[in-house]
Amino acid sequence: MTSAAYEANGSARHVLVGDEGIECFSRNGQDARDALPEAGSYLWDRSSQTLSPPNRALFTALADEWAKQTLLTSSIGEKAIHPAYQRIIGMGSPAMPLIIERLRARGEHWFWALMAISGENPVPPEDEGNIEAMTQSWLHWADQRGASSDGEAA
Repeated sequence: MTSAAYEANGSARHVLVGDEGIECFSRNGQDARDALPEAGSYLWDRSSQTLSPPNRALFTALADEWAKQTLLTSSIGEKAIHPAYQRIIGMGSPAMPLIIERLRARGEHWFWALMAISGENPVPPEDEGNIEAMTQSWLHWADQRGASSDGEAA
């Protein structure tokens, strides 16, 4: 089980991510999923490893928020610790095809998330820091594994 704390709507929240989905609690320990407008979008069927349409919408909203809020940020570390980016990482392997789709379309810096979720790094050491080469390495990696663009993992 993974644990994270964050602030939403002015109050502290604690999130536990386990095999059954996500549990969200307020500071006083009460279930707080209903307090979050997108709370229903957090839940997915881990056995199928796919994202439902509400989760695709959540991914897109988070990715757009991350891209907009980090547009002028040059620090990769700051981009990677942005709350929206971290929430995408928290979606786990069902988000991989969506990340690859976004990387293919926009070339954004998804390398940290891809490594965190997959546990792999197909980028050769000599290509580290070369965004185009890193992008091509990850796209080749995804193509070899049959990652689809419809939200399903191979």
